[in-house]
Amino acid sequence: MPTSSRSRYPAILASALGLTLLLAGCTGTTPTPAETSATDSTGGNAGFSAARDAYDLKLAQCLRDAGFDVKDPQPGEGITESMEGLNEAAGVCMREIGDPPTPGGKVDDAEMLKGMLEWADCFRERGVEVEEPQLGQAFVLPEEATEADVAACIPPV
Repeated sequence: MPTSSRSRYPAILASALGLTLLLAGCTGTTPTPAETSATDSTGGNAGFSAARDAYDLKLAQCLRDAGFDVKDPQPGEGITESMEGLNEAAGVCMREIGDPPTPGGKVDDAEMLKGMLEWADCFRERGVEVEEPQLGQAFVLPEEATEADVAACIPPV
């Protein structure tokens, strides 16, 4: 069955988006039982979740080392604090500790940028101004992006 190019990117960019949404103060949805039990090429959702949780703890520590008052995130939740300068510091920390794990493994930079550009176009079509995505930077959602905008532009994983 053919898939649109937009539908291929959620698994690729979910980690970066999850971090960005949490850093921007947005909240995600709880996965369905089917999503929770799904497996992927990295050994299953549980393996990815454990790797992501470990990464989030490293990121939180790096942010604390940079002077930000962030708590250790709860499993599956990521960093929930939002404060001035946190997104920029998270970008620096991500360069130090490496990219977050993704359900499908390592992602090609060109493929990641293509997906982020598609997301940006979708948000702009909905009247939400977003910064032009750049390689090496997280996709940042502005505060005015609604849950409906996110649901329309970024298909669930």
